[in-house]
Parts: sequence; structure tokens; C-alpha cells
Amino acid sequence: MPRKRWAGAALFILFFTFFASVTQARNFARVNIPGAHCGNGSPYSVWLDMKQTKKLMIEFMGGGACWSAQTCFGVKLRTWMFPIPTVPVISWMSNDIGPENTHGLMADSSMIYFPYCTGDVHAGRHKADYGAVKAYHTGYSNVTRALQYLSDTGLVPFSTFKQVVLYGASAGAIGSLLHAPNVEKYLSPSADKIILADAPGMHFGETFWNKFSDELVSDYKKAFATVGINFTNQDTVMARYLPTVAIALKSWNVGILQGARDVVMSLVFGNISPNGHRELVYGHQGLFEMSVSTSNISVWLPDTLQHTFLLAGVTGRIDADGVSGIEFAKKILARETQVRVRTW
Repeated sequence: MPRKRWAGAALFILFFTFFASVTQARNFARVNIPGAHCGNGSPYSVWLDMKQTKKLMIEFMGGGACWSAQTCFGVKLRTWMFPIPTVPVISWMSNDIGPENTHGLMADSSMIYFPYCTGDVHAGRHKADYGAVKAYHTGYSNVTRALQYLSDTGLVPFSTFKQVVLYGASAGAIGSLLHAPNVEKYLSPSADKIILADAPGMHFGETFWNKFSDELVSDYKKAFATVGINFTNQDTVMARYLPTVAIALKSWNVGILQGARDVVMSLVFGNISPNGHRELVYGHQGLFEMSVSTSNISVWLPDTLQHTFLLAGVTGRIDADGVSGIEFAKKILARETQVRVRTW
């Protein structure tokens, strides 16, 4: 299949995954966040489902990224810049519908759901001028405003939870990593703190950064620096910073799931072929090798084109060296560390 057709098919899969697989029965309440905006300037809201439990799940929605008028709002659309529908699209991880044996791993938890509608992997903090259109790349600011508001109003009693799990897929996976320090400020020091980052990418082609404006790159550098990633515009393998990420997130048990030939993170966004992506993931600066020197970062790296795994039960059963994505997630939730799995 020609490269453009591959990319188009992958983009369709990305949007279908996030907007068509609505399978949950949580009792969500919508909370408007003062001063926060979606990419088109509309007010930004989060969703809460508070249960009588000491577990809290915070999910960051995924769904692409953009860097121009055409990719944010035009014919080359690469993300969603508007408020999401009334019922949020949540992952299988948080699903609490149907028989108990079909529930997600965090079905019994309270939940905060952060929609994604800013095209900036939850990392932006500026309003962009793309000529005929303006775009609010304020994903980072939205999250920090929301956390402060939820704490100040008492809507979420952060310090009372004994287990807090951050989960995100695709752009949401990046958000789960970047905002761990922001969430931690509100938690009890004794709380179990866990991150499951589902397909964050972290392995790119040589021209990856060229498409972004200086303002977006500046926002990304500020956000990534908070978790130990001080990248330059020449960096293509963000995974090489894993040892400093481990230090920045020393209070967290981190599990990263990443397909070696991830068609979305390679062809659609990464400016690299699936096979080139595989070489980086399994290479000497890739996720597997760079995780070896860390004590709190585990990785699960199947050799597949699949993008994201824990959004649906069927993709969670994909296997790498005898371990499924769901089994890997269970290990991380059980506080196992130094779990390193790849296809050999």
C-alpha cells in the first residue's frame, strides 16, 4: 500500500478508536473549568465519576495532534479541536459495564476524565495564529487549571485516595507522563502512584520537529522538561531520556506500552516508516534498552502495527513474548517493577 494510503488508513483507525468505541456505564458529571478552552475557543470541561472508594483513575483522552490551519481545522485534519460529545469516550481500562469478568482493571475506581481538544498532546500553553484561524493550544494549562479547581472546590478529595492511576493512550499517554508531577502535588505522600502510558511514541524521524511552530516547540520543551526530557530540535529518540524520566517520576511506578511498528506514531505523525520506527524502539537508545537502568519504568513492546492497546479488551490481548498487554498492566497495578517485555 502506498505511503499516503497507509497514513490515511491509520488516521481513520485513530479517530474510529477514540470516537466510535463507547462502551461504558459510568455516572459522569460534567464540570466546566474556568479559564480553560478547547482548540476552537469553546469552554473546556472535565468529567467526574466519584465512587465510595479509595482508588482514583485519571484518564487523559488521546486523538492526534496538529500544527497548522489545515491540520487543526482543514482538509489535512489530524486531531479534534472542539468539545467532545455529552458522553465521554473512555477506555476499556475504566469500563464498568456488563458482567464483572468483562470489567476494566479500574472499574471500581473514582474517575477524572480529561478530554483532549487542543491538538498539543496536553502540553500547550498558548493561542496560535494560523492566519485565517486561531487555535488554542492550551492543553497543559487546561489540566493544571482543572486540577487546581477540582481541589479548591472539594469536588475531588485528592489527598484521601490510597491508589492513584494515570492512564492515557496516544496523545493521552504523553499527557499521563507530563502531568504526573502536577497531579502528585495534590496527593498523599503515602498513596500508591501508578502510570500506564499506552502508545506515547517517543521514536521519530529526522524531520519530525520541522512541522511545528517555534511557539509549539517551546511549549513542548517546557512541558517535557518537567519530567526530565530536555530535548533539542535534533532529537529523534525521546526514549533515550528514560533514565532522567525515572528520576523525575521517582514516586511513580510507570508502565509503557508501545507497538514497535506503530503505524500511527510512525507514518501519520512521526515522519518515519513502521520498520524504521521498529529499529529505534528496539535499538540501543530505544525504550527497551533505556529502561534497563531504571528501577521504576517497565516496558511492553510487541512487534505490531497496532496503535494503543488498553482502549479495548481485544487489543489488550495482543501478545509479546507470552505476555498480553492486559497481563502487563496487571503487573504494573500490582506494583511489580522492572518488567521488560518485547517480541524477540
